[in-house]
Amino acid sequence: MSDSAHDFSPQAATSAAYAERIVQTLAAHFPQLRQPTVATAACASISAYLSSPTPSWELVVDSPAIAHWALVPNGHGGIAVACRRPPTAATLAREHELTTLLERNRPQQKPNK
Repeated sequence: MSDSAHDFSPQAATSAAYAERIVQTLAAHFPQLRQPTVATAACASISAYLSSPTPSWELVVDSPAIAHWALVPNGHGGIAVACRRPPTAATLAREHELTTLLERNRPQQKPNK
């Protein structure tokens, strides 16, 4: 196992807890995330991204065969829901709705001293 698998730092714990909240929140909208193995893999991917963000990270949250919906970096250290199809009013509204749900569950940053 890599060292990151044994990271018990407060940041890693916060990332893991936020990742779990993301998956729980989105499971109501994307049935694939209700499967335990998929949920576990999604949490691991989200947590890894939060611990070490990269602009190219993406996680498909609907069926891999369809792959229309994904989690992507929001540009501010968080995560947004994005539709990978040409945008419509409905998909843009759903992106906004789901991303807002994720932001509400995001841990608050502690101010730097």
